[in-house]
Amino acid sequence: MAKSTVYKNASRALNTIRFLELLVEMLARKKVGDRRRWKIVLLFESVKTFLKLTILLKTSRPVLHAPIPQREVDISSIPQEALKPFNSSVGRGKPKTPHLPAYTPLKSHLLQMAGNVPERYMQHPLQLLPELKGKTYLAEVLASCVGLIHALLLIRCSRYRSADRPYNSFSLPTLSRSLTPYLIPLSLSLLARHLRRSSELSSPSRQEAKETPLLLAHYAQQDRALAMRAFMTGPMWIGWTRPKVVGAAKLLEKIPVIGLVGELIEGYLPLVDDYFFYTSS
Repeated sequence: MAKSTVYKNASRALNTIRFLELLVEMLARKKVGDRRRWKIVLLFESVKTFLKLTILLKTSRPVLHAPIPQREVDISSIPQEALKPFNSSVGRGKPKTPHLPAYTPLKSHLLQMAGNVPERYMQHPLQLLPELKGKTYLAEVLASCVGLIHALLLIRCSRYRSADRPYNSFSLPTLSRSLTPYLIPLSLSLLARHLRRSSELSSPSRQEAKETPLLLAHYAQQDRALAMRAFMTGPMWIGWTRPKVVGAAKLLEKIPVIGLVGELIEGYLPLVDDYFFYTSS
């Protein structure tokens, strides 16, 4: 995986898109309007889904939020000879103990030598994440396609004008009042989580052995994305979450100094209201 050109190019492209998508959406909304903005959103989501499925097909492993993880090094298992710098010369005098500041972590002085660690002592990239099979593989496929399905449903919904949408039918606040673009992606995310959890419960001992820090962080990130999709998009955001956030911000504004926090919260509300990638990326 580390030497695969396909994986390297796909992961770098996916990471670059994630950095640029919100900025491009802001520029598109300002320059070409809401209607054409959705074409750019659909293009980005299509490319992202293709790249995620390519990485998943190539590696059979979860697609991390940062697709190029840093390999872990267990420094305690490395011989002292391997940690010596290659260009260092051993003096004949008494060895000097390096001065460490107080309360420094034990491994901090060894991390500077990590670049000199031989390859055989570093964990193989394929061992950072377990291979996906069965339900876990299907769950990852569903999670990779949710964003594209959400964008397609919003675009489809924008083509139908009705009396309950008298304003700009292409704006995100107007489209967020529709149930279909909210319920279907949320149901797919819940289904993906159910498949993952059912696979873990079917063989708990085997699953615990396969769990790695990167995998646990990936699942935690998916759960946070699910919570954000449930409470910060669609009718739930318009009718329940947003009024409570605005009410809390108004209460904070009445308190000296802390009122700045309320103003900061209100400053972020337009991002959630008007931009797809702020809550769906």
